[in-house]
Amino acid sequence: MTTSKSAFHRFGALAVLMMLPALILSGCDKVPTFQELTGNEAKPEPAPAPVVEPPPPPQAAEPVAKPPAPKTPEEIYEEFLAKEQAQRKDEDIAKLAEFDPSLRSQIQELDMSRSQMSDKGAAMLTAFPKVEDLNIDYTGVTSVGLAEVGKLTGLKHLSLAKTRINETALEGIDGLTDLEYLDISQTSSDDLSFQHLVGMKNLQVLRITDMPHLRGQGLAELANRGVLSNLRELYAPNTKIGNYGLEALEKLPHLQILNLNNAAVNDIHMPLIGSRRELVTLYLERNTISSQGVKSLAKLKNLETLSLANCKSVQDEAFNFIKNLKTLTLLNVSGTGVTPDAVKMLQEKFLPDTEIKYDKPN
Repeated sequence: MTTSKSAFHRFGALAVLMMLPALILSGCDKVPTFQELTGNEAKPEPAPAPVVEPPPPPQAAEPVAKPPAPKTPEEIYEEFLAKEQAQRKDEDIAKLAEFDPSLRSQIQELDMSRSQMSDKGAAMLTAFPKVEDLNIDYTGVTSVGLAEVGKLTGLKHLSLAKTRINETALEGIDGLTDLEYLDISQTSSDDLSFQHLVGMKNLQVLRITDMPHLRGQGLAELANRGVLSNLRELYAPNTKIGNYGLEALEKLPHLQILNLNNAAVNDIHMPLIGSRRELVTLYLERNTISSQGVKSLAKLKNLETLSLANCKSVQDEAFNFIKNLKTLTLLNVSGTGVTPDAVKMLQEKFLPDTEIKYDKPN
């Protein structure tokens, strides 16, 4: 059996050798290998198993951003207080007006001075019925907005200097009879406007500064009606109330601070001023007062501050009446006609503890 297989293989090999020339001559491009001719072609190696990449680890889901918690009323109010005055707007009043009534009733003071407040903001002020102190100086509030302010009947302190109110606007606040402080400086209010203040008998401070159109009739009428009997401070610089208004001083028994700088005051008015024995502070700068006028001040034994600056007719003689005012802590005689020697003598001999302001004239 073994011999037969060997003979078979030898015969097969011989047959292959005999066929090679024929295959070459036939133009075969590729000469078959021996294994191909004999049927013993080598088996191809199996393809390598594909590399299976491990799946990526699952990524954690990005956290969903939570919306910010709404601000508490306390935070809103603190932000309002922290705002610069010029940045406050009607919208800020609107935010405060959204508080619960119990919270709004706790707000007793609102300062919108020098802000962007308009009549729109003023209309929302009624949401704060317990407000006692309101400052709307230097805002765009007009007579329309002031009428809304007039609904805050609990107000005790109202400042509306340099607002856009007209001469009839004070009618809108004539019901504020609890007012103790009122500032209408630099507004269009005139002497006739004062008729709307007749119910304000609790006034202690009145400011009417920088209103050169005021001549004093309105102030005198209030005094004659007893409206100003509790007044302690009157600020009326840069007015003309010296013309008709100083007779009101007779009806102001509790007056302690009086500012009449550049208010058309002359020697005729000085006895009225000197009769206010409660005066502690007195400003009479830039008026036509002489040394004889100063004589009327000699009995103001409570006076601590006296300014006669730029009263050109005040001379050394005035010191004869000032030297006995031992309570003086500040005396201003800059721009007057007094001499340096007289100032020195007054300081050294009579008022050693008084600060004396004196600029030697050029």
